[in-house]
Amino acid sequence: MFGEENNGRSLRAGHPSAETLLGRQVVVDMRSRWVYIGTLVDWGSEHLLLHDVDAHDLRDSPTTREKYVLDTRLHGVRVNRRRVWIRAEEVVSISALEDVLVD
Repeated sequence: MFGEENNGRSLRAGHPSAETLLGRQVVVDMRSRWVYIGTLVDWGSEHLLLHDVDAHDLRDSPTTREKYVLDTRLHGVRVNRRRVWIRAEEVVSISALEDVLVD
C-alpha cells in the first residue's frame, strides 16, 4: 500500500508497476466515504498528489461508489479541485480510470 515501506524503500523506488500510474487519471478509494478521481502527479510514503481532481463525498449523493466511478469513466472527470494531497495511510486502493470496466 502507498503508506507502507517496501523492503525499506518507498513505493516510488520499490514498486515499478505503480510507476505506470504516474501522469494518468486514477481512482483513489479511501477508507472513508470519499473517492478521488484525478491525475496522479506524485506520491511518497505519507501523501499522494493529484491534479485536476474530482473530490467526491459519497454521503452527498444517493449513488454507490461503483456507480459514481463508472459514470465518471463514461462521462469524464468533473474537476472541482486543482490539487489534492491525500494521506497515504487512508488509501484503500488506487487504479487507472481507464481500467474501470464498462458493460
